[in-house]
Amino acid sequence: MRERHLLDRITQQIQESIQRRYELDETFRYNDGLLSRLRGFEKVTSLFQIKAENSNDEDSIDWKKYISDELSKASDLSEGVKTNKHRLSKRYGMAPKVSRRMAPKVTVLIDTSGSISDGLLKRFVNEMEGILRKCNIPLVLYFFSTEAQERQKVDKKGKLLDVKDRGGTNVSAALKQMPREDLEQIDYLIIFTDGFDSFPEAVMKQLDAKKIFIFPKGNYNHNYYKKANEYGKALFID
Repeated sequence: MRERHLLDRITQQIQESIQRRYELDETFRYNDGLLSRLRGFEKVTSLFQIKAENSNDEDSIDWKKYISDELSKASDLSEGVKTNKHRLSKRYGMAPKVSRRMAPKVTVLIDTSGSISDGLLKRFVNEMEGILRKCNIPLVLYFFSTEAQERQKVDKKGKLLDVKDRGGTNVSAALKQMPREDLEQIDYLIIFTDGFDSFPEAVMKQLDAKKIFIFPKGNYNHNYYKKANEYGKALFID
């Protein structure tokens, strides 16, 4: 009887050991897969929609005001001239010219890599819409991970936006895939990221647009942040 009881205990311990080893192996496999995604070796494809949830102008933070001021200055200073073809000047017998403010062209990139939590991604989208809300200008948006996702135009509040990749991070590859008019013919390039990637120095050197980088406080790549300040303005959100 004692031998039977002892055998049962040994069998139970072996089964528990096997179960713990299985759980440990599963944990290692998960973490290894997660690390490979964060390093940019693997692209994880998903598809969901996201939209800004906060439409209250009263909760703006300092960096948002800074961006709004900069964009407002560009809007005030950029004046185009067009000819009014429907009215002739009685004095000169020619169509008068009227001035028209030209809204600055703004391209926004939002990091959707595996190191960006769902909460932070929503925060990025909320702040991106804050630019639209305060400055009343359309934005060209690209989500990116290891590559640029499809081009989306953000021209109204609460618009559903498509996110297709949640994998590694390679902003250099994403920038190289984007059309020239969305990089070389713009006034502002705004990148939301945690910076866990190689800084796209070669591309930044070629762009004349003003560059603004947005980082989350606490969890960001400090070296990337320093480089961002060399080539543009680096700001934080909570």
